[in-house]
Amino acid sequence: MEKHLNILNTKPINILQKILFGEQNTIIFYFGDTPNWSKTEIIKDVAVPSDYYEMIEITFNLKYNDLADLYWKINRYCGEEMFLQLNGDTLSFWEGEVVDFEEYWGTFDDLEDNIPILHHKKSNVLKSSDDWKSDYENLRARYYRLYKELWSLREKNE
Repeated sequence: MEKHLNILNTKPINILQKILFGEQNTIIFYFGDTPNWSKTEIIKDVAVPSDYYEMIEITFNLKYNDLADLYWKINRYCGEEMFLQLNGDTLSFWEGEVVDFEEYWGTFDDLEDNIPILHHKKSNVLKSSDDWKSDYENLRARYYRLYKELWSLREKNE
């Protein structure tokens, strides 16, 4: 019998773009398919980026101090691949790509498993022109950084 994994975000949209505090113990997660070019060393092929974020709003069953602590821990992982798994009334964070085999899932050392939640809501939000501009500027900065590295290697070898 096949086990249902109950992953909240979809396969190609698994890069945490940003998170925000919501109202009443809520954290809002924005997932996309565009890497944070200034943070990652991995060049991921994004031939046709999506024009929306997958927004997942989760109301946690935590005290405010614990929620704030969780927010800042997760905030460090913006730009990285992450997916969320719902286990009844708890939530777990996993690192990497969404794959069907749990033994390949990575963990975040500082994020607990099975964090209690009250409910969640999922929707798609269109990217704004500022989002597209930010993506472009980050990609351009990454390109110039790689170009400078290549140029300096060339000069050393000549």
